[in-house]
Amino acid sequence: MVPLDPIEVSAWNQLICSNAQDETVRTIVIPIALACPSVIAGCGDAPQTPDGATCMAEEVAGSCDAQTATNRWPQFEGTDGVAPVFTDCDVGWSVGQVPTDFRLTDQFGEPMCLWQLVGKHVVMESTALWTRATRGEADTLVCRAQAYGDQVVFLTFVVQDDSSLPSQDVHAVEWSDTFGLGAGTPTPVVADGQLQFVSDFPGGGFPLPTHVLLDEQLQIVVAGGGERVAAEIRDRLEGETGVNVDHCFEGE
Repeated sequence: MVPLDPIEVSAWNQLICSNAQDETVRTIVIPIALACPSVIAGCGDAPQTPDGATCMAEEVAGSCDAQTATNRWPQFEGTDGVAPVFTDCDVGWSVGQVPTDFRLTDQFGEPMCLWQLVGKHVVMESTALWTRATRGEADTLVCRAQAYGDQVVFLTFVVQDDSSLPSQDVHAVEWSDTFGLGAGTPTPVVADGQLQFVSDFPGGGFPLPTHVLLDEQLQIVVAGGGERVAAEIRDRLEGETGVNVDHCFEGE
């Protein structure tokens, strides 16, 4: 298909937006325009994402469903055991959107997906074996997970090994074993050395650690790096769950 130049796109937009009730426009022109998103980019009635990008409100498939997600983590509890349905307008990395799904291997060698955690508050964090900054947070993770119980899932992405090389699945196991994660607490750990998912984090997941809080509908509540964001996430979770975890940080 030959791309339309800006004058042609503008003409299409004017035709569609000013004549949307015309029978010919509704039955012939608009379906053609919907096949070419750039054509409707200037139409005020076109659906948009929170960051202003035009979207088509088309369903987006997740990476797992109730049949393929067979790990030990929550399984679509917020949607009665079935995969949630999101559209391209819902999915993205702005506050209020749902991050794209992923399929990665956890510390127990089982595939897991983000969207299977719908119904839980989810705290995501990028880390590396070499960084001391994230080890302080990880030292308190079991305490915090036990305090929140089954209300919150803490999902850790290991992106580099202790030599700053891309992580492998074995490094997720190493991180999990070091801090006692996954044994009776909702604390999955995955390796994302190729940044398949973490590259979409604010700043591409750097500096380490970068934190992302999702609500029970998996919508982004707050995201960013540093202790200020980590503290804000704790405050927001306390407001949602009524649980204070300050005792987990005593003696640091």
